[in-house]
Amino acid sequence: MKRRISFFAWLAPLLLGVALALWWARGPHAANDSTDPAAAPESRPVAEPRAESALNVPVAAPAPAASVAAPSAVQTELAGLLALADPDERFRRLDLFWRRAFVADPDGVIAAIDALPPGDERSQALLYLLTELVERDPERALSLAIALIRAPEEAHLFATLFDRFARQDAVRARAWLARVPAGPGVAPAWRAVADVYAQSDLAASLAWARGVADADAREVALETVLYTLAAKDPLRAFEIALEALTGEPRDRALYQALREVIPHDPAGAASLIVAMPFSEQRTLAVVEAARAFADLDPRRALAWAAGLPVDDASALAVANILEIWAHNDLPGAIAKIDALPAGEARAAAAERVATLMANQNPAAARDWAAGLADPASRERALGAVVDAWSRSDAAGAAAWTLGQSAGAQRDAWLGAAVSNWAVQDQAAAARFVANLADDATQRAAAVTLAPYLAQASPHAGLEWALGLRSEAARREATLVVYQAWLGNDPATAAAWRAGATLPADIAGALRGL
Repeated sequence: MKRRISFFAWLAPLLLGVALALWWARGPHAANDSTDPAAAPESRPVAEPRAESALNVPVAAPAPAASVAAPSAVQTELAGLLALADPDERFRRLDLFWRRAFVADPDGVIAAIDALPPGDERSQALLYLLTELVERDPERALSLAIALIRAPEEAHLFATLFDRFARQDAVRARAWLARVPAGPGVAPAWRAVADVYAQSDLAASLAWARGVADADAREVALETVLYTLAAKDPLRAFEIALEALTGEPRDRALYQALREVIPHDPAGAASLIVAMPFSEQRTLAVVEAARAFADLDPRRALAWAAGLPVDDASALAVANILEIWAHNDLPGAIAKIDALPAGEARAAAAERVATLMANQNPAAARDWAAGLADPASRERALGAVVDAWSRSDAAGAAAWTLGQSAGAQRDAWLGAAVSNWAVQDQAAAARFVANLADDATQRAAAVTLAPYLAQASPHAGLEWALGLRSEAARREATLVVYQAWLGNDPATAAAWRAGATLPADIAGALRGL
Protein backbone atom coordinates (compact mmCIF):
# COMPACT_ATOMS: atom_id res chain seq x y z
CA MET A 1 0.00 0.00 0.00
CA LYS A 2 1.26 3.48 -0.80
CA ARG A 3 2.01 5.87 2.02
CA ARG A 4 -0.84 8.23 2.90
CA ILE A 5 -1.09 11.31 0.75
CA SER A 6 -3.49 13.98 1.93
CA PHE A 7 -6.02 15.80 -0.21
CA PHE A 8 -5.36 19.30 1.09
CA ALA A 9 -1.64 19.10 0.75
CA TRP A 10 -2.10 18.17 -2.90
CA LEU A 11 -4.59 20.97 -3.46
CA ALA A 12 -2.68 23.76 -1.70
CA PRO A 13 0.05 24.23 -4.35
CA LEU A 14 -2.54 24.65 -7.09
CA LEU A 15 -4.48 27.20 -5.08
CA LEU A 16 -1.49 29.23 -3.90
CA GLY A 17 -0.19 29.60 -7.46
CA VAL A 18 3.28 29.31 -8.87
CA ALA A 19 4.36 32.86 -8.07
CA LEU A 20 3.36 32.77 -4.41
CA ALA A 21 4.76 29.30 -3.98
CA LEU A 22 8.16 30.38 -5.27
CA TRP A 23 8.15 33.49 -3.11
CA TRP A 24 7.09 31.75 0.06
CA ALA A 25 9.58 28.93 -0.42
CA ARG A 26 12.37 31.50 -0.23
CA GLY A 27 11.02 33.19 2.91
CA PRO A 28 11.89 32.26 6.48
CA HIS A 29 8.33 31.22 7.15
CA ALA A 30 8.37 28.41 4.57
CA ALA A 31 7.01 25.24 6.12
CA ASN A 32 5.66 21.83 5.22
CA ASP A 33 2.15 21.59 6.61
CA SER A 34 1.98 17.81 6.42
CA THR A 35 1.99 15.94 9.70
CA ASP A 36 3.94 13.20 7.95
CA PRO A 37 7.46 14.57 7.51
CA ALA A 38 8.15 11.98 4.82
CA ALA A 39 5.19 13.03 2.68
CA ALA A 40 6.27 15.77 0.30
CA PRO A 41 3.31 17.91 -0.83
CA GLU A 42 4.26 17.64 -4.46
CA SER A 43 3.95 13.85 -4.31
CA ARG A 44 0.29 13.96 -3.40
CA PRO A 45 -2.53 12.78 -5.68
CA VAL A 46 -4.02 14.83 -8.46
CA ALA A 47 -7.73 15.53 -8.86
CA GLU A 48 -9.60 18.48 -10.21
CA PRO A 49 -11.07 20.72 -7.50
CA ARG A 50 -14.81 21.32 -7.71
CA ALA A 51 -16.29 24.77 -8.19
CA GLU A 52 -16.30 26.07 -4.64
CA SER A 53 -18.42 29.20 -4.78
CA ALA A 54 -21.64 27.18 -4.50
CA LEU A 55 -21.15 26.29 -0.84
CA ASN A 56 -23.74 27.91 1.39
CA VAL A 57 -23.19 27.36 5.12
CA PRO A 58 -24.21 29.54 8.06
CA VAL A 59 -21.73 32.39 8.48
CA ALA A 60 -21.15 35.36 10.71
CA ALA A 61 -21.07 38.86 9.22
CA PRO A 62 -17.63 39.86 7.94
CA ALA A 63 -15.54 42.03 10.23
CA PRO A 64 -14.99 45.62 9.07
CA ALA A 65 -11.86 46.44 7.09
CA ALA A 66 -9.09 48.62 8.45
CA SER A 67 -10.43 52.00 9.53
CA VAL A 68 -7.11 53.88 9.57
CA ALA A 69 -5.15 55.11 6.60
CA ALA A 70 -1.65 53.84 5.92
CA PRO A 71 1.06 56.37 6.88
CA SER A 72 2.25 58.45 3.94
CA ALA A 73 5.80 57.09 4.25
CA VAL A 74 4.47 53.52 3.98
CA GLN A 75 2.33 54.45 0.99
CA THR A 76 5.23 56.15 -0.80
CA GLU A 77 7.66 53.27 -0.32
CA LEU A 78 5.02 50.73 -1.26
CA ALA A 79 4.18 52.60 -4.47
CA GLY A 80 7.83 52.53 -5.49
CA LEU A 81 8.10 48.80 -4.87
CA LEU A 82 4.90 48.05 -6.79
CA ALA A 83 6.34 49.94 -9.77
CA LEU A 84 9.35 47.60 -10.06
CA ALA A 85 9.27 45.88 -13.45
CA ASP A 86 11.03 42.63 -12.57
CA PRO A 87 8.51 40.35 -10.82
CA ASP A 88 11.12 38.37 -8.87
CA GLU A 89 12.80 41.52 -7.62
CA ARG A 90 9.41 43.06 -6.81
CA PHE A 91 8.32 40.05 -4.76
CA ARG A 92 11.66 39.87 -2.94
CA ARG A 93 11.65 43.55 -2.05
CA LEU A 94 8.01 43.47 -0.99
CA ASP A 95 8.73 40.51 1.27
CA LEU A 96 11.40 42.49 3.08
CA PHE A 97 9.18 45.57 3.18
CA TRP A 98 6.22 43.83 4.81
CA ARG A 99 8.41 42.22 7.46
CA ARG A 100 10.12 45.48 8.36
CA ALA A 101 7.01 47.65 8.22
CA PHE A 102 4.88 45.25 10.25
CA VAL A 103 7.32 45.38 13.17
CA ALA A 104 7.28 49.18 13.14
CA ASP A 105 3.58 49.81 12.48
CA PRO A 106 1.23 46.76 12.35
CA ASP A 107 -1.94 48.84 11.93
CA GLY A 108 -0.36 50.89 9.16
CA VAL A 109 0.58 47.70 7.29
CA ILE A 110 -2.96 46.35 7.66
CA ALA A 111 -4.33 49.60 6.24
CA ALA A 112 -1.87 49.47 3.35
CA ILE A 113 -2.82 45.89 2.50
CA ASP A 114 -6.51 46.78 2.72
CA ALA A 115 -5.97 49.47 0.07
CA LEU A 116 -4.12 47.23 -2.40
CA PRO A 117 -6.01 46.14 -5.54
CA PRO A 118 -6.55 42.40 -6.12
CA GLY A 119 -3.53 40.62 -7.57
CA ASP A 120 -0.39 38.70 -6.74
CA GLU A 121 1.08 41.48 -4.61
CA ARG A 122 -2.03 41.69 -2.42
CA SER A 123 -2.14 37.91 -2.04
CA GLN A 124 1.54 37.94 -1.10
CA ALA A 125 0.94 40.61 1.55
CA LEU A 126 -2.11 38.83 2.98
CA LEU A 127 -0.21 35.56 3.18
CA TYR A 128 2.58 37.24 5.11
CA LEU A 129 0.18 39.07 7.45
CA LEU A 130 -1.98 36.06 8.28
CA THR A 131 0.98 33.72 8.73
CA GLU A 132 2.60 36.27 11.03
CA LEU A 133 -0.50 36.45 13.22
CA VAL A 134 -1.87 32.90 13.11
CA GLU A 135 0.46 31.49 15.76
CA ARG A 136 0.42 34.34 18.27
CA ASP A 137 -3.13 35.70 17.80
CA PRO A 138 -5.32 33.24 15.83
CA GLU A 139 -8.53 35.11 16.70
CA ARG A 140 -7.20 38.31 15.13
CA ALA A 141 -5.84 36.39 12.15
CA LEU A 142 -9.32 35.05 11.44
CA SER A 143 -10.98 38.44 11.93
CA LEU A 144 -8.55 40.07 9.52
CA ALA A 145 -8.97 37.25 6.99
CA ILE A 146 -12.74 37.77 7.08
CA ALA A 147 -12.28 41.52 6.65
CA LEU A 148 -9.51 41.54 4.04
CA ILE A 149 -9.93 38.46 1.85
CA ARG A 150 -12.33 39.58 -0.85
CA ALA A 151 -11.19 38.49 -4.32
CA PRO A 152 -11.75 34.87 -5.48
CA GLU A 153 -8.02 34.46 -6.17
CA GLU A 154 -7.35 35.16 -2.47
CA ALA A 155 -9.78 32.53 -1.20
CA HIS A 156 -7.04 29.89 -0.97
CA LEU A 157 -5.67 31.79 2.02
CA PHE A 158 -8.53 30.40 4.10
CA ALA A 159 -7.06 26.95 3.43
CA THR A 160 -3.65 28.04 4.75
CA LEU A 161 -5.27 29.68 7.78
CA PHE A 162 -7.57 26.78 8.70
CA ASP A 163 -4.84 24.24 8.21
CA ARG A 164 -2.91 26.07 10.96
CA PHE A 165 -6.03 26.45 13.10
CA ALA A 166 -6.75 22.72 12.87
CA ARG A 167 -3.23 21.86 13.96
CA GLN A 168 -3.48 24.27 16.90
CA ASP A 169 -6.92 23.26 18.19
CA ALA A 170 -9.04 20.91 16.11
CA VAL A 171 -12.27 21.47 18.04
CA ARG A 172 -11.98 25.24 17.81
CA ALA A 173 -11.11 25.06 14.11
CA ARG A 174 -14.25 23.07 13.34
CA ALA A 175 -16.32 25.60 15.27
CA TRP A 176 -14.71 28.53 13.45
CA LEU A 177 -15.70 27.14 10.05
CA ALA A 178 -19.10 28.80 10.53
CA ARG A 179 -17.40 32.21 10.60
CA VAL A 180 -16.04 32.00 7.05
CA PRO A 181 -18.12 34.27 4.78
CA ALA A 182 -20.16 32.56 2.11
CA GLY A 183 -18.25 32.35 -1.15
CA PRO A 184 -15.13 30.76 -2.61
CA GLY A 185 -13.26 30.72 0.71
CA VAL A 186 -15.65 28.29 2.40
CA ALA A 187 -14.62 25.11 0.61
CA PRO A 188 -10.84 25.63 1.08
CA ALA A 189 -11.40 26.12 4.82
CA TRP A 190 -13.52 22.97 5.11
CA ARG A 191 -11.03 20.95 3.08
CA ALA A 192 -8.14 22.08 5.27
CA VAL A 193 -9.88 21.16 8.52
CA ALA A 194 -11.13 17.83 7.17
CA ASP A 195 -7.68 16.93 5.90
CA VAL A 196 -5.91 17.59 9.19
CA TYR A 197 -8.66 15.80 11.11
CA ALA A 198 -8.42 12.75 8.83
CA GLN A 199 -4.67 12.57 9.33
CA SER A 200 -5.00 12.55 13.12
CA ASP A 201 -8.15 10.42 13.58
CA LEU A 202 -9.54 8.87 10.43
CA ALA A 203 -12.53 7.13 12.02
CA ALA A 204 -13.66 10.22 13.93
CA SER A 205 -13.18 12.50 10.93
CA LEU A 206 -15.23 10.16 8.77
CA ALA A 207 -18.09 10.20 11.25
CA TRP A 208 -17.85 13.99 11.56
CA ALA A 209 -17.83 14.55 7.80
CA ARG A 210 -20.83 12.29 7.25
CA GLY A 211 -22.73 14.15 9.95
CA VAL A 212 -22.23 17.72 8.66
CA ALA A 213 -25.68 19.24 8.33
CA ASP A 214 -25.15 21.36 5.22
CA ALA A 215 -25.15 19.18 2.10
CA ASP A 216 -22.50 21.14 0.17
CA ALA A 217 -20.12 21.39 3.12
CA ARG A 218 -20.69 17.70 3.88
CA GLU A 219 -19.60 16.70 0.39
CA VAL A 220 -16.45 18.84 0.59
CA ALA A 221 -15.52 17.41 4.00
CA LEU A 222 -16.35 13.82 3.12
CA GLU A 223 -14.53 13.89 -0.22
CA THR A 224 -11.44 15.20 1.57
CA VAL A 225 -11.55 12.54 4.28
CA LEU A 226 -12.02 9.84 1.65
CA TYR A 227 -8.72 10.79 0.04
CA THR A 228 -6.96 9.74 3.22
CA LEU A 229 -9.16 6.65 3.58
CA ALA A 230 -8.44 5.63 -0.02
CA ALA A 231 -4.73 5.24 0.77
CA LYS A 232 -5.54 2.89 3.66
CA ASP A 233 -8.71 1.08 2.57
CA PRO A 234 -9.55 1.95 -1.05
CA LEU A 235 -12.40 -0.54 -1.35
CA ARG A 236 -14.21 1.00 1.63
CA ALA A 237 -13.51 4.50 0.29
CA PHE A 238 -14.99 3.48 -3.06
CA GLU A 239 -18.08 2.06 -1.37
CA ILE A 240 -18.68 5.15 0.80
CA ALA A 241 -18.13 7.53 -2.12
CA LEU A 242 -20.62 5.64 -4.25
CA GLU A 243 -23.19 5.65 -1.46
CA ALA A 244 -22.75 9.05 0.20
CA LEU A 245 -21.48 11.49 -2.43
CA THR A 246 -22.99 12.89 -5.61
CA GLY A 247 -21.76 14.57 -8.79
CA GLU A 248 -18.16 15.61 -9.20
CA PRO A 249 -17.10 14.99 -5.56
CA ARG A 250 -18.31 11.40 -5.93
CA ASP A 251 -16.57 10.91 -9.28
CA ARG A 252 -13.27 12.29 -8.00
CA ALA A 253 -13.38 10.20 -4.83
CA LEU A 254 -14.20 7.03 -6.79
CA TYR A 255 -11.32 7.67 -9.15
CA GLN A 256 -8.91 8.32 -6.30
CA ALA A 257 -9.88 5.03 -4.66
CA LEU A 258 -9.42 3.17 -7.95
CA ARG A 259 -5.96 4.68 -8.42
CA GLU A 260 -4.94 2.85 -5.27
CA VAL A 261 -6.41 -0.44 -6.50
CA ILE A 262 -5.33 -0.49 -10.17
CA PRO A 263 -1.56 -1.03 -9.72
CA HIS A 264 -2.09 -4.02 -7.40
CA ASP A 265 -5.32 -5.55 -8.69
CA PRO A 266 -6.25 -4.30 -12.18
CA ALA A 267 -8.82 -7.05 -12.65
CA GLY A 268 -10.50 -6.08 -9.38
CA ALA A 269 -10.44 -2.42 -10.35
CA ALA A 270 -11.97 -3.31 -13.71
CA SER A 271 -14.89 -4.98 -11.96
CA LEU A 272 -15.42 -1.91 -9.74
CA ILE A 273 -15.46 0.44 -12.71
CA VAL A 274 -18.67 -1.15 -13.92
CA ALA A 275 -20.45 0.49 -10.96
CA MET A 276 -19.14 4.00 -11.72
CA PRO A 277 -21.49 6.58 -13.21
CA PHE A 278 -20.36 8.02 -16.53
CA SER A 279 -17.92 10.88 -16.00
CA GLU A 280 -14.52 12.18 -17.04
CA GLN A 281 -13.00 10.40 -14.05
CA ARG A 282 -14.58 7.11 -15.14
CA THR A 283 -12.91 7.47 -18.54
CA LEU A 284 -9.54 8.03 -16.86
CA ALA A 285 -10.08 5.00 -14.64
CA VAL A 286 -11.10 2.83 -17.60
CA VAL A 287 -7.93 3.70 -19.52
CA GLU A 288 -5.62 3.20 -16.54
CA ALA A 289 -7.24 -0.11 -15.63
CA ALA A 290 -7.16 -1.27 -19.26
CA ARG A 291 -3.42 -0.70 -19.56
CA ALA A 292 -2.60 -2.35 -16.25
CA PHE A 293 -4.95 -5.27 -17.01
CA ALA A 294 -3.42 -5.71 -20.49
CA ASP A 295 0.06 -5.96 -19.00
CA LEU A 296 -1.23 -8.79 -16.84
CA ASP A 297 -3.56 -10.65 -19.22
CA PRO A 298 -4.46 -8.97 -22.53
CA ARG A 299 -7.06 -11.56 -23.50
CA ARG A 300 -9.04 -11.14 -20.29
CA ALA A 301 -8.59 -7.38 -20.50
CA LEU A 302 -10.00 -7.28 -24.03
CA ALA A 303 -12.96 -9.42 -23.00
CA TRP A 304 -13.65 -7.00 -20.13
CA ALA A 305 -13.41 -3.96 -22.43
CA ALA A 306 -15.75 -5.60 -24.94
CA GLY A 307 -18.36 -5.89 -22.20
CA LEU A 308 -18.31 -2.19 -21.30
CA PRO A 309 -21.08 0.09 -22.56
CA VAL A 310 -20.13 1.31 -26.02
CA ASP A 311 -18.76 4.83 -25.61
CA ASP A 312 -15.52 6.77 -25.93
CA ALA A 313 -14.14 5.15 -22.77
CA SER A 314 -14.67 1.62 -24.05
CA ALA A 315 -13.05 2.50 -27.39
CA LEU A 316 -10.05 3.93 -25.55
CA ALA A 317 -9.84 0.80 -23.43
CA VAL A 318 -9.77 -1.46 -26.49
CA ALA A 319 -7.18 0.72 -28.24
CA ASN A 320 -4.88 0.78 -25.22
CA ILE A 321 -5.17 -2.97 -24.66
CA LEU A 322 -4.36 -3.80 -28.28
CA GLU A 323 -1.46 -1.36 -28.32
CA ILE A 324 0.08 -3.15 -25.35
CA TRP A 325 -0.75 -6.53 -26.90
CA ALA A 326 1.02 -5.48 -30.12
CA HIS A 327 4.22 -4.71 -28.21
CA ASN A 328 4.49 -8.40 -27.31
CA ASP A 329 2.54 -10.11 -30.09
CA LEU A 330 1.97 -7.98 -33.18
CA PRO A 331 0.32 -10.71 -35.34
CA GLY A 332 -2.03 -11.58 -32.48
CA ALA A 333 -3.02 -7.93 -31.98
CA ILE A 334 -3.61 -7.44 -35.71
CA ALA A 335 -5.86 -10.51 -35.77
CA LYS A 336 -7.90 -9.08 -32.90
CA ILE A 337 -8.28 -5.74 -34.71
CA ASP A 338 -9.52 -7.54 -37.83
CA ALA A 339 -12.12 -9.34 -35.69
CA LEU A 340 -13.53 -6.18 -34.11
CA PRO A 341 -16.79 -4.75 -35.45
CA ALA A 342 -16.51 -1.52 -37.42
CA GLY A 343 -16.63 1.51 -35.20
CA GLU A 344 -14.57 3.82 -33.03
CA ALA A 345 -12.90 1.02 -31.05
CA ARG A 346 -11.60 -0.66 -34.21
CA ALA A 347 -10.43 2.62 -35.77
CA ALA A 348 -8.72 3.76 -32.57
CA ALA A 349 -6.98 0.40 -32.15
CA ALA A 350 -5.78 0.46 -35.77
CA GLU A 351 -4.41 3.96 -35.24
CA ARG A 352 -2.47 2.94 -32.10
CA VAL A 353 -1.01 -0.18 -33.66
CA ALA A 354 -0.12 1.67 -36.87
CA THR A 355 1.87 4.21 -34.85
CA LEU A 356 3.72 1.42 -33.08
CA MET A 357 4.52 -0.30 -36.38
CA ALA A 358 5.55 2.92 -38.16
CA ASN A 359 8.09 3.73 -35.47
CA GLN A 360 9.79 0.43 -36.31
CA ASN A 361 9.15 -0.02 -40.04
CA PRO A 362 7.26 2.78 -41.83
CA ALA A 363 6.95 0.93 -45.13
CA ALA A 364 5.46 -2.19 -43.53
CA ALA A 365 3.11 -0.07 -41.43
CA ARG A 366 2.00 1.88 -44.51
CA ASP A 367 1.27 -1.27 -46.47
CA TRP A 368 -0.68 -2.82 -43.59
CA ALA A 369 -2.72 0.33 -42.98
CA ALA A 370 -3.47 0.79 -46.68
CA GLY A 371 -4.82 -2.76 -46.84
CA LEU A 372 -7.38 -2.38 -44.05
CA ALA A 373 -10.89 -3.06 -45.33
CA ASP A 374 -12.70 -0.71 -42.97
CA PRO A 375 -12.48 2.86 -44.41
CA ALA A 376 -12.44 4.62 -41.04
CA SER A 377 -9.72 2.32 -39.70
CA ARG A 378 -7.71 2.69 -42.90
CA GLU A 379 -7.79 6.51 -42.82
CA ARG A 380 -6.92 6.72 -39.12
CA ALA A 381 -4.13 4.17 -39.45
CA LEU A 382 -2.61 5.86 -42.50
CA GLY A 383 -2.72 9.21 -40.73
CA ALA A 384 -0.85 7.69 -37.81
CA VAL A 385 1.71 6.17 -40.16
CA VAL A 386 2.35 9.48 -41.95
CA ASP A 387 2.76 11.31 -38.65
CA ALA A 388 5.21 8.75 -37.24
CA TRP A 389 7.02 8.29 -40.57
CA SER A 390 7.52 12.03 -41.11
CA ARG A 391 9.21 12.38 -37.74
CA SER A 392 12.12 10.35 -39.12
CA ASP A 393 11.75 10.90 -42.90
CA ALA A 394 9.57 13.91 -43.60
CA ALA A 395 10.55 14.13 -47.26
CA GLY A 396 9.62 10.50 -47.89
CA ALA A 397 6.31 10.77 -46.05
CA ALA A 398 5.38 14.02 -47.80
CA ALA A 399 6.24 12.58 -51.22
CA TRP A 400 4.05 9.55 -50.53
CA THR A 401 1.05 11.71 -49.67
CA LEU A 402 1.26 13.42 -53.07
CA GLY A 403 0.59 10.08 -54.72
CA GLN A 404 -2.74 9.65 -52.94
CA SER A 405 -6.15 10.76 -54.17
CA ALA A 406 -6.68 14.50 -53.89
CA GLY A 407 -9.02 15.66 -51.16
CA ALA A 408 -9.30 16.71 -47.54
CA GLN A 409 -7.78 13.49 -46.24
CA ARG A 410 -4.66 13.83 -48.39
CA ASP A 411 -4.34 17.49 -47.36
CA ALA A 412 -4.49 16.44 -43.70
CA TRP A 413 -1.77 13.81 -44.20
CA LEU A 414 0.39 16.29 -46.10
CA GLY A 415 -0.15 18.86 -43.36
CA ALA A 416 1.10 16.42 -40.74
CA ALA A 417 4.21 15.66 -42.81
CA VAL A 418 4.92 19.36 -43.46
CA SER A 419 4.47 20.22 -39.76
CA ASN A 420 6.99 17.61 -38.69
CA TRP A 421 9.31 18.65 -41.51
CA ALA A 422 9.14 22.28 -40.35
CA VAL A 423 10.40 21.24 -36.93
CA GLN A 424 13.33 19.39 -38.48
CA ASP A 425 14.32 21.58 -41.46
CA GLN A 426 12.24 24.67 -42.23
CA ALA A 427 14.23 25.60 -45.31
CA ALA A 428 13.71 22.20 -46.92
CA ALA A 429 10.02 22.21 -46.03
CA ALA A 430 9.65 25.71 -47.53
CA ARG A 431 11.29 24.63 -50.79
CA PHE A 432 9.04 21.58 -51.00
CA VAL A 433 5.86 23.61 -50.55
CA ALA A 434 7.02 26.32 -52.96
CA ASN A 435 7.56 23.69 -55.67
CA LEU A 436 4.13 22.04 -55.37
CA ALA A 437 2.38 22.13 -58.72
CA ASP A 438 -1.26 21.75 -57.67
CA ASP A 439 -2.90 24.99 -56.49
CA ALA A 440 -5.15 23.45 -53.84
CA THR A 441 -2.36 21.27 -52.50
CA GLN A 442 0.05 24.21 -52.29
CA ARG A 443 -2.54 26.36 -50.50
CA ALA A 444 -3.21 23.69 -47.85
CA ALA A 445 0.49 23.00 -47.28
CA ALA A 446 1.42 26.68 -47.25
CA VAL A 447 -1.15 27.52 -44.58
CA THR A 448 0.25 24.69 -42.47
CA LEU A 449 3.86 25.82 -42.85
CA ALA A 450 3.31 29.57 -42.53
CA PRO A 451 3.04 29.77 -38.70
CA TYR A 452 6.40 28.01 -38.32
CA LEU A 453 8.08 30.46 -40.69
CA ALA A 454 6.42 33.41 -38.95
CA GLN A 455 7.81 32.29 -35.64
CA ALA A 456 11.33 31.92 -36.99
CA SER A 457 11.47 35.15 -39.04
CA PRO A 458 8.41 37.18 -40.06
CA HIS A 459 10.38 39.03 -42.78
CA ALA A 460 11.65 35.80 -44.35
CA GLY A 461 8.24 34.17 -43.94
CA LEU A 462 6.50 37.00 -45.77
CA GLU A 463 9.07 36.98 -48.55
CA TRP A 464 8.47 33.25 -49.00
CA ALA A 465 4.68 33.59 -48.87
CA LEU A 466 4.60 36.43 -51.40
CA GLY A 467 6.71 34.37 -53.80
CA LEU A 468 4.38 31.34 -53.95
CA ARG A 469 3.06 30.41 -57.39
CA SER A 470 -0.57 29.75 -56.41
CA GLU A 471 -2.59 32.94 -55.90
CA ALA A 472 -4.65 31.37 -53.10
CA ALA A 473 -1.56 30.00 -51.39
CA ARG A 474 0.22 33.35 -51.71
CA ARG A 475 -2.67 35.32 -50.22
CA GLU A 476 -3.52 32.97 -47.33
CA ALA A 477 0.07 32.26 -46.31
CA THR A 478 0.85 36.00 -46.29
CA LEU A 479 -2.17 36.63 -44.05
CA VAL A 480 -1.11 33.88 -41.65
CA VAL A 481 2.47 35.13 -41.33
CA TYR A 482 1.46 38.79 -40.99
CA GLN A 483 -1.25 38.07 -38.43
CA ALA A 484 1.21 36.14 -36.28
CA TRP A 485 3.71 39.00 -36.54
CA LEU A 486 1.01 41.53 -35.72
CA GLY A 487 0.16 39.62 -32.55
CA ASN A 488 3.78 39.46 -31.40
CA ASP A 489 5.06 42.89 -32.50
CA PRO A 490 2.22 45.09 -33.76
CA ALA A 491 4.25 48.26 -34.27
CA THR A 492 6.95 46.63 -36.41
CA ALA A 493 4.42 44.61 -38.38
CA ALA A 494 2.31 47.69 -39.11
CA ALA A 495 5.41 49.63 -40.18
CA TRP A 496 6.36 46.84 -42.59
CA ARG A 497 2.85 46.82 -44.10
CA ALA A 498 2.87 50.60 -44.55
CA GLY A 499 6.12 50.48 -46.50
CA ALA A 500 5.60 47.27 -48.48
CA THR A 501 4.54 47.12 -52.13
CA LEU A 502 1.80 44.51 -52.17
CA PRO A 503 -0.90 43.26 -54.55
CA ALA A 504 -4.14 45.17 -53.99
CA ASP A 505 -6.09 42.21 -52.66
CA ILE A 506 -3.40 41.28 -50.13
CA ALA A 507 -2.87 44.89 -49.05
CA GLY A 508 -6.60 45.27 -48.42
CA ALA A 509 -6.76 42.03 -46.45
CA LEU A 510 -3.81 43.05 -44.27
CA ARG A 511 -5.38 46.44 -43.53
CA GLY A 512 -8.47 44.65 -42.26
CA LEU A 513 -6.56 42.70 -39.63
